Amino acid sequence: VGMSQLPKRNQYGHLRVAHSPRYEPLVSAFSQRNWAFSQDLNLVREIESQLSPQIAWDAHSVSVWTDLMRGRGPVYELQLKLIDQAYTVFPFQTIMTWGVNGAVADYSRTTSTKHISLELGPTRSPFLETGHCDPFGVNGDSVTSLLPPGFQLPELESEQWLDTYIARSGIEIPPVPETLKLARNNGRKVALIPLQLADDANFLLHAEQYSAFVDFLEEVVPPLLENGWVCIIRPHPGASRADYVRADNERCREWQLSQDQDKVLWYDEIMTPAEHIGFLRHIDAVVSVNSSMAFEAMLLG
Repeated sequence: VGMSQLPKRNQYGHLRVAHSPRYEPLVSAFSQRNWAFSQDLNLVREIESQLSPQIAWDAHSVSVWTDLMRGRGPVYELQLKLIDQAYTVFPFQTIMTWGVNGAVADYSRTTSTKHISLELGPTRSPFLETGHCDPFGVNGDSVTSLLPPGFQLPELESEQWLDTYIARSGIEIPPVPETLKLARNNGRKVALIPLQLADDANFLLHAEQYSAFVDFLEEVVPPLLENGWVCIIRPHPGASRADYVRADNERCREWQLSQDQDKVLWYDEIMTPAEHIGFLRHIDAVVSVNSSMAFEAMLLG
C-alpha cells in the first residue's frame, strides 16, 4: 500500500494501490472491496481539506506538509488514524511512500509493518536516470546519513565513466559555452550555484539555517567574490511550478540583480544534453545545498 502520488494507481483517498498492467484484472476486482477509509469519508475529507493537490501551495500548506514529514500536527494524527483503519481491513506488511511521511514512519516503528521510502536518485538526464529505495528514509535521513565518522566512499572513476558514457550515447562535448568564456575574463575561476526549489523536502528538513534560498546565496557568494571568483546562479527548471517556489526564485533573481553583474550572473538558458555536460565539465566548482548537478559534477571530475 503506497501513501503517495504513485504512477498508475487506483485512488482511494490518501491510500493508493500501485500496480503494473499485468495485474490489472486483479486490481480491478480488488478495488471493488469495501476499504476501511470508505467507511469514514469524513476523515479523508478532513485530511484533504488541509493537504491535497486542490489546496493552494503557499507558505501555510508547506508548513502543514513539513509538520507531517516531521511527525507532528493535525494531518499527522489524522493519517495515523487512516493507516490504522486500513490495517483492520487489510493487514499489509509494507508501506511505501514517495519521499518523507512522518505518520507512516512512526506507524511502522510502533507496529510490525515495514516502511520503504522512494526518491529520485542523484543523477538526471542526460546522465543515467536513477531512483532510490531505502528502509531508513531518503535525503538527509537515508542510509548514508548513518555511516560511521571517517567512512571513505570509493573513488569515482570519473574520466573512464565519462568516456564510456559519451561513446555509448554518441554525444560530443561542445566547446566552452560563451557565458563561461565571458566569466573567465582575466583568468578568473567560475563557480556554478544551482538552486533547488524552496519546497524541496531536504531543504525544509535538513537546511534549517536557511529560511529561503536567498539566505544561501548571501552566505556563499560574498566569500567567493572576495577570493576573485565569478558566480553563475542557475535557477531550478521547476521554479515556476507554484506560487510558493516562484516567489522564492524571484527573490533570488532580485538579489542577483543587486550584485555586480560582471561577477554574479544569472543563467536560465535551456540546454541540450550535450550542452549540460559541457557546461558542468568546464566549471571550476559547484556550490549547492541539494542539487543533482553537484553529484553530476563529481562524476565529471
